[in-house]
Amino acid sequence: MFVNVKSNEELDQQELQGNEVQDESTEDNTPLLDGLTSLIMTKWEKAKRAKKPIQDQMLKNLRQRNGDYEADKLAAIRSMGGSEAYIMMTDTKCRSGKAWVKDVLFQPGMKPWDIEPTPMPELPSDMEQELAAGLMEEEINGMIEGSMAQGLPVDMNMIQQQVMGNAEVMKEALQQAIKVKAKENAKKVRLRLDDQLTEGGWYKALDRMIDDVIDQKAGFLKGPIFRKLKKRKLVPKMGGGFAVSYEDEVSPMYERRSPFDIYPAPDAIDIEDGYLFDRLSLTRRDLMGLRDMDGYKKEAIDAILDRTRNGAPWNWLNLDHTQEQLIALGQDTSATYEGEKIDCLEFWGSVDGQTLIDYGLDASLIPDPIMDYDICAWMIDRYVIKCMLNYDPMGKKPFFKVSFVEQQDTFWGKCVPELIEDIQGACNAVIRAILNNTGIASGPQIEVNKDRIPPGVSTVIWPLRVWETTETGMTQAPALKVYNIPMNADKLIPVYNHFSKLADDHCGIPSYESGQSQGNASGAQSTASGLSMLMTAAARGIKSVIRSIDMEVISPSIEFLFFWD
Repeated sequence: MFVNVKSNEELDQQELQGNEVQDESTEDNTPLLDGLTSLIMTKWEKAKRAKKPIQDQMLKNLRQRNGDYEADKLAAIRSMGGSEAYIMMTDTKCRSGKAWVKDVLFQPGMKPWDIEPTPMPELPSDMEQELAAGLMEEEINGMIEGSMAQGLPVDMNMIQQQVMGNAEVMKEALQQAIKVKAKENAKKVRLRLDDQLTEGGWYKALDRMIDDVIDQKAGFLKGPIFRKLKKRKLVPKMGGGFAVSYEDEVSPMYERRSPFDIYPAPDAIDIEDGYLFDRLSLTRRDLMGLRDMDGYKKEAIDAILDRTRNGAPWNWLNLDHTQEQLIALGQDTSATYEGEKIDCLEFWGSVDGQTLIDYGLDASLIPDPIMDYDICAWMIDRYVIKCMLNYDPMGKKPFFKVSFVEQQDTFWGKCVPELIEDIQGACNAVIRAILNNTGIASGPQIEVNKDRIPPGVSTVIWPLRVWETTETGMTQAPALKVYNIPMNADKLIPVYNHFSKLADDHCGIPSYESGQSQGNASGAQSTASGLSMLMTAAARGIKSVIRSIDMEVISPSIEFLFFWD
């Protein structure tokens, strides 16, 4: 007997074919799978399957951050009885880490980025020629004025020879002029980019992304995303004053993307390695605004609008983690099924030219159908409502990623909850033991000999109570025995402090950074200079995180906008 073993590709195709069987009521509204749709859906299933363990870990991080036990752990604790206390160590570390990073990046009156010319700047050739001509004219005019001031005749041949003899001096003066001009240009560019970043929400998106860097396996900044927005402008009136006008203007926008909504290729190690999915949430109003825009398929959008009339829910992705995420966030889980948002998959990747032509993309944009082209496509269920070539000439995706701890050769890094997961569990166990012991040891345990207490006599104890007992079976056993449970909290507290100190070392966010003391301050921590040395040493870890944010997010996103602008 032979077992039929199928590959992942065959399983994906079988699943797609199985999904083609639709109810008769929706058969007319379901489009057949074209080449592009089939390709995107196959890649989506692979990306979703590959992210499942990452998704589970992120949910675990979220519960740990919120102080919730895992279901199996909570069941084990309840089976033994006693305290269910959860020490919010992870939450404290995360909040301290966010405050530390943001305090460094967002200092008052300063920006987390700047633009400076290179040590040997270069200008466009026409601008350099203009500077050189100006310096030459200035040099010649100076020589003419000097000759006239001395009452000497102006000899242009002699002046020309003197100028030629000062070639090295002129060259050095030109370099200095180029540096000055480059600094002036950099200042103008800095002001223009700052205005675009401010209006595009870059600073706010960066601030929100830092939260994900600390709490989750990666933080994502998306942009520039070019959107047509209505801008309000003041227009001078003929008789004086100003009138308000509204104009459509394409503006670069930025936003923080949740790590729960990003799905990279299974073997990707960075943003540009393979394809990438971003799960969007659209409303019917959003779709209505896209119907008549270039690059969108009106027929497909109309079919989706018909499918979702009267706010009918349509959870076609059926992601398992969505409801668990809402529970971990303390939100109403019914929102998963009663919401009116429509899931949309945004696909960034390469597709062969012939598939794009078959989809309906302008053939003039596809010089060679055999070659692959970087595209951005939007898909809702089996409807590809948008497909366009990547607007970046380098084919880069408008996403930037960074993790608290980067891991080589993997897409996802590690965050604070993961770094102290075991220590959080140990501290919880110690605190539960302390509370259980304190509760039991707070009063004596009393043993009552039922044979010596007359029937109907209460065993409740009060001060100066007189006990009437009997002698049964000639036993000499006392009617009451009192046991005192030893208090062990003083022995357990040092254990907790030890593990708490380990958490400082593992995540690089010391407790004294948030103003807390680590037990009784001793050693270097007990002096101002010693504490300063400890904070300087601890800052190396945070400096590494900030350096990663600068190299992986801030610098490339500014450079992306600079070359687009």
